[in-house]
Amino acid sequence: MGKRKILIIGAGSGMGAAVADAFHAQGADLVLADVNADAVEQQAKRLGAQAATADLTDTVSLDGVKALCGDGLDCLVVTAGLSMSMASYDRIMEVNLAGTARVLHRLGPLVRKGGAIVCLASIAGHLVPPQDENTLAEIDRPLAPDLPGRSKAALPAEAQIPGMAYGLSKLGVLRLVKRAAVDFGPRGVRVCSISPGVIETPMGKLERASNEGAEDAMAYAPIPRVGEPG
Repeated sequence: MGKRKILIIGAGSGMGAAVADAFHAQGADLVLADVNADAVEQQAKRLGAQAATADLTDTVSLDGVKALCGDGLDCLVVTAGLSMSMASYDRIMEVNLAGTARVLHRLGPLVRKGGAIVCLASIAGHLVPPQDENTLAEIDRPLAPDLPGRSKAALPAEAQIPGMAYGLSKLGVLRLVKRAAVDFGPRGVRVCSISPGVIETPMGKLERASNEGAEDAMAYAPIPRVGEPG
């Protein structure tokens, strides 16, 4: 049996880079992708991997990643995303939820029988306030046009903020993964999500410095401390 072929989206830093390190230690054949071309090139050079620039909002960009995957993948890991201090409501929804759905749609079929797809959600997806059926119906159609606009229209004006977008987008990822598990299961491919809490990554540090709620999130963790990415 040859080396496992692993594609990691968001491998330029943070948890994606830590995942790349872990698979590299196991001798995997890595394809690393990130929107930050310089960062992912540096990671790829360090690990002897292939690198690609990937924008989750751009299907042409994702097709470029697909071209590096050869005859298929054993694992697809999606760690890319934006936190509430990094972007607007619209951009967060487009990257975190529509972008993840776009990756599963275009790159998920590359995963071979016996393989796995892993998407990073967040503890925020479990803590977002209960949503009505109209809101859930909109986030359950992430690839339909204008996800940000549709989801905002289902919310009261005071909830149309980046913090809600982050929690709602991650709730959408949790729901997306459940549907994808049913779709990919008959092909022998597992689909699952991971919901980290506050992690000591560049994104995590930014949130802790700019958002008081990030510290509060640790109160919901079984072990109330900042986690390490690796």
